[in-house]
Amino acid sequence: MPSKDELLRKAKEKTAWAVPPGTRNLQNVKDKLKSMNRGPESEKFKHTPQVLNSADQAPAVENPEGASAPAAAFTPVSTSPPPPVSADGVLTFDDLKAKKYNPAMEYQVPIEWIDFQDSERIISDRETYNRDPYEILKNSPGFKSLVEDIKENGQQLPGRVRVNEFGLLKVTDGWRRALASRDSGRGVYLCTIKDETDEEAAFNALRLNLMREDLPEYNKLFEIKKLNEKFNQTYEVIARRTGFGTKSYISDCLAIFQVPAVEEALKQKQVSISTGRHIARKALKDKLDHPQTVKLVGLVVRREVQLKDLNFLDVKNAKEKPKAAPAPAFEVKEDGSFNYPAIRFKPKIMPLRDIEKTVSNLEEMIKVFRKELKDRRQ
Repeated sequence: MPSKDELLRKAKEKTAWAVPPGTRNLQNVKDKLKSMNRGPESEKFKHTPQVLNSADQAPAVENPEGASAPAAAFTPVSTSPPPPVSADGVLTFDDLKAKKYNPAMEYQVPIEWIDFQDSERIISDRETYNRDPYEILKNSPGFKSLVEDIKENGQQLPGRVRVNEFGLLKVTDGWRRALASRDSGRGVYLCTIKDETDEEAAFNALRLNLMREDLPEYNKLFEIKKLNEKFNQTYEVIARRTGFGTKSYISDCLAIFQVPAVEEALKQKQVSISTGRHIARKALKDKLDHPQTVKLVGLVVRREVQLKDLNFLDVKNAKEKPKAAPAPAFEVKEDGSFNYPAIRFKPKIMPLRDIEKTVSNLEEMIKVFRKELKDRRQ
């Protein structure tokens, strides 16, 4: 890893430039033509930086769901005028440290300005953001595809950064895009530069992560927990600033971390947050010990008990039900034949999952029999 002095030396040699709305695609066309070796650059494809004044509308950004929304939808709008920027939209490293940038603008910043070491440090400390380290990401198919897409088409969705104590940029949103931009060899990273405290950055990162379908529910709830514990944010404030339910709902959900068996089930994706909070509430109310809670989680996961029946379930005195034989496997061979053992069914004993599987098998058998009848009658 290069030293901070080495990072700063390289950063001072580079400049960034503002990217007004509508010119990002033009720059991508320019880059494509250059990569295709179609001769010298045409004048009409040369990038001409422009600067938004205080009367201009903030550029639109894409949220993780793909819908376009104004930048103000993600951060409170400042009533103070933007800081002065150079007339040609160029941002030097000294300008960056002096905060002479427009938070409403998108910038193509050099990769050398990104402090990846600082961003990786917060992964192990789990201070503010929820992200995967490079060593895990680099071998995933999704990340490799992102690198190739940025290499071919440019970065379409801007990231979000803020200036750290060294004057370099710390990524607060768009960690995968920053790493992929570095690996693509393009040498730049498209982002907005925001003035945020640790607390504001945590809220904004969580607000965006809550909209990500690929982020496990456990990770989302863990971030809610950190907002409460690390930044001393009340449930009411968290609910208002993140949209994660109500004050009582958040309190109910965080009870999951008081019950290790339920927390582990959520981490392993065996239960959802909604299911987990019901189980945790039952375990805490009945003062169940760990083995009893594990038993309760198993009953719910195997769907031997419905959530609506939890309040009436006496886990401590419940007798172990005899295990029923699993539903036999069903497979139709290439010639259309199949074998299916006798079904041994006992009410209230056969697990719901096996009942559903058996019904599915029987429906498949009926299809086979109907086809056979049709073929013979023709």
